[in-house]
Amino acid sequence: MAELTTSQSFADGDTVTAAKLNNIIANASVGAEVITNRSELTSVDGASDFVLGYDTSATGLRKIKPDNLPIASGAVTTAKIADSAVTTAKINNAAVTSAKVDTTGVAVLGTAQSFTTAHGFAVSTLTDAASISWDLSTNQVARVTLGGNRTLSNPTNKVEGNVYILIVKQDGTGNRTLSFSSDYKFAGGSAPTITATANKADVLTFVCEGTNLLGVASQIFL
Repeated sequence: MAELTTSQSFADGDTVTAAKLNNIIANASVGAEVITNRSELTSVDGASDFVLGYDTSATGLRKIKPDNLPIASGAVTTAKIADSAVTTAKINNAAVTSAKVDTTGVAVLGTAQSFTTAHGFAVSTLTDAASISWDLSTNQVARVTLGGNRTLSNPTNKVEGNVYILIVKQDGTGNRTLSFSSDYKFAGGSAPTITATANKADVLTFVCEGTNLLGVASQIFL
C-alpha cells in the first residue's frame, strides 16, 4: 500500500483538496481495487470529491463516498451533515450565536432585520365539532366551517405577544351559532354574533396578553 508523502498529512475531519491529492503516491491498494494512476483520484461514482481512509479489513486505502465528506463549502444541507441534526458539538464545539452568523442571509433572535421576501403562516383547518379545539402552536392562522351550533374551546399553547387569526365560515345551511370560552375577550366586553348567512365568513383576530386572547371581529366576508 502506498503511503502519503512526508510533505503531506491529514487530520481527522480534513477535506481532501486537489493540492493534497497531488501529494498522494499512486499505485495504492484500495480493497480489491488498485489505483493505477492519479487520474483515478479525481472521481468516484460520478462525483468529484472524496476522501481516502485506511481499511484494516482490506489492508489498504478505500475511497469514501461524498455523502460522508466533511462540509467544505456552500449551503449546509441535510445531505452535507449525514442526515443528522446540527448540534453544538458539530459547530466547532461552541454555541451558534448571532456574532457567528451572517445576518444578511439568516434570521436570528435579538437582531433587527428586514425580510426581502414574504414570510407568513399557512392557513390550517380546525376540526368542526360541538366543542372546537384550537392548538395555537400549529394553527396560528386557522379556519373552521360550522356544521352546527358550536363552542370555541379555550385555546392551548398560548404565547404572550403572539397574534392569532381564526376564519369562521357558515356551511351551506347557515344560521349556525358560535359561543366563546372564557379565555376569549372582545372589545366592549361582549362576544360578537357570528354572521348567520350561509357560506359567509367572519375573521377573528386575537393578540395574547398572557392569560387571555384579546380579539376583534371583522364580519360578512365572501
